[in-house]
Amino acid sequence: MANLPSRVPNVLGDGQSALGRAGWADAATIVPWAVHVAYADTEVLAAQLPSMRALVGYLQGRCQDDGLLGGEFQFGDWLDPDAPGDRPHEAKTSSDYLANAFFAHSARLTARAATADQTPSGSAMTAEPVASTTDHAHGALSWATSSARSGM
Repeated sequence: MANLPSRVPNVLGDGQSALGRAGWADAATIVPWAVHVAYADTEVLAAQLPSMRALVGYLQGRCQDDGLLGGEFQFGDWLDPDAPGDRPHEAKTSSDYLANAFFAHSARLTARAATADQTPSGSAMTAEPVASTTDHAHGALSWATSSARSGM
């Protein structure tokens, strides 16, 4: 998967903001898993598992030498109430932290989807190192780690 758009259809055109970004592109893993949890629907997981794996592979391909995403444009924490209205990218939460938290969460959901579909997956092996390194680099327990316990 060379380029994953931030939105479908891609109305942003080319450039940094047009590529898949944290939270937005992760809908490829979060939505199918949420449907499965809400409706016990394994068919949606079977149908979406290839795109879920593609997202995790795409993110793996964008990692730096330390195994983490970073240094790229992200939409960031667009819900930070303290960020200036005309500059939401100035939110307090690190965009790199958010990108890696979503990466770890998507890798975990993909591994769970593969288990539910009874299909082997290397995504679990991706999720834990990303989550651990993110926690270490940012000095906090990532939401992706705590959400793993809740099933979402």
